[in-house]
Amino acid sequence: MDSIPQEYKKTALGVIPQDWMIMALGNLVSITSGESPSSYHLKSYGKYPFIKVEDMNNCDKYQSKGREYSDDERNIISLNSIIFPKRGAAISNNKVRIAGCELQMDSNMMALTPNADIESEFLYYMIVFKQLYKIADTSTIPQINNKHIIPYKICLPPINEQKRIVEVLSEWDKAVELQTKIIDSLELRKRAMMQRLLTGRVHLNGLHKKWNWVKAGEIFYNSTKRASDGDQLLSSTQEHGVIPRTMLDTRVTMPSGNAIENFKSVEQGDFIISLRSFQGGIEYSNYGGCVSPAYTVLKPQHIINKVFYQYYFKNVEFISRLAVAVIGIRDGRQINFNDFSFVKIPEPPLDEQDAIAKVFTTTDKEIEKEKLKLSSLRNQKRGLMQQLLTGKKRIGLWQKN
Repeated sequence: MDSIPQEYKKTALGVIPQDWMIMALGNLVSITSGESPSSYHLKSYGKYPFIKVEDMNNCDKYQSKGREYSDDERNIISLNSIIFPKRGAAISNNKVRIAGCELQMDSNMMALTPNADIESEFLYYMIVFKQLYKIADTSTIPQINNKHIIPYKICLPPINEQKRIVEVLSEWDKAVELQTKIIDSLELRKRAMMQRLLTGRVHLNGLHKKWNWVKAGEIFYNSTKRASDGDQLLSSTQEHGVIPRTMLDTRVTMPSGNAIENFKSVEQGDFIISLRSFQGGIEYSNYGGCVSPAYTVLKPQHIINKVFYQYYFKNVEFISRLAVAVIGIRDGRQINFNDFSFVKIPEPPLDEQDAIAKVFTTTDKEIEKEKLKLSSLRNQKRGLMQQLLTGKKRIGLWQKN
């Protein structure tokens, strides 16, 4: 049997410091549920933000803005209350925010207003750490109610230690926020460069030859080569390009019988037109394999820099022109090769294609490097939460090490 360290005690929640308590959330907070937006006079501007679940996507820690507002003086959620979804799939995303101002909420939201025994930010970190959504009913639709919140037990340090823990974790929040802004700035710069370099409005130093604008069918052709046995099944995604189906979270169902013969062969460097291309552009494949016959596979007619077109086909200007050029696409009709082939696209001199592609690959490497730093900061924060919110490390001892 493991010995309990001096100044620690064994509890139902594990070994914790002697001066920590086990408390039910119901004794630390008041619980408020939101109300239907139909019972409010909502407008574009007003005294209180009216928060819906989707509004939580637009902030990270503090919720102080909504898409709609109210001047109604009822069911007001206090500043520094902890808010989160109480039903539906959003629960499992562990979306938790601190009310950055007085606000009102939709009926799909719940608020916990802390009393004097618990610091608001400490409660925020504890809820994020404990992943409160795990106690939700999941028989049909996930749902958290008062019956889950009131008896739920947490470890509670003395109030001064709560404040010190908050100070430390807040520093990591600031570092994460700063790193996120760095990434956002780089991505904004990349989008601006795409608008200038991929349209020929701005040329790189020493490259000033006139661009040709030609029909896409003069650069690409429609590949109808059939798949072979053993080809891996690929899927077109707007976020990751064309990737193996095995990399997706959804279950993979391989074609049965002779169905694979109807699938189309894809080689690394091919482009794929999918049903949603009018929303997110044409996807580039970093993998070989096969795709559904509903997709159009594009291959170059002659030598081009494929990476240049990889970026060009994700540029907002091209996407908007593709959507305009394809009549009826919003009715669900697939973009076929004939639709695509008449869209005018640039064909810069090959040396300029190469130079532009290098600019963007370098930029993407820089963005990826900063994203790795962000991931490292978040991992460090999770490690600190594991240590500090369980009492395994006391904040004073941590500062001395």
